[in-house]
Amino acid sequence: MTTRRIERLGGVFIAVMGTLLTVWNWHLALSEGRFYPIVAILGPVLAIIGIGLIIFPGYRTERLARGEDLDRSSGTALITARWWGVLAIAVGSGLINLAALKGWK
Repeated sequence: MTTRRIERLGGVFIAVMGTLLTVWNWHLALSEGRFYPIVAILGPVLAIIGIGLIIFPGYRTERLARGEDLDRSSGTALITARWWGVLAIAVGSGLINLAALKGWK
C-alpha cells in the first residue's frame, strides 16, 4: 500500500469517527437536553481533518513531494499553508458547533 492510500484510509476513519461523535452529541443534546462540550469541538475538528486527509496529501508527504529537506524542520514548521487553512476551518467548525449546541447564549 502506498503512503497516500494509507493517508486516505486514515482520513476516512478519522472523518467517520468525527461525524459519529458529532451526531451522537447532537442526539444527546436534542433527546436528553445535555451534551459534552469537548466532544462538541472535537467531533467537527476530526471530521474536517479527516476530509482534509482524503482530499489533500498530508503535510509531510506534501513537503517530501516538493523535494524539501525535512531534517532541519520540526513541529509546526512542517505544517504547510494548505494544512494551516484546514486546521483553521476545523477549529472554527468545532467552535461554531459548540456555540450552536449552547444555543448561541
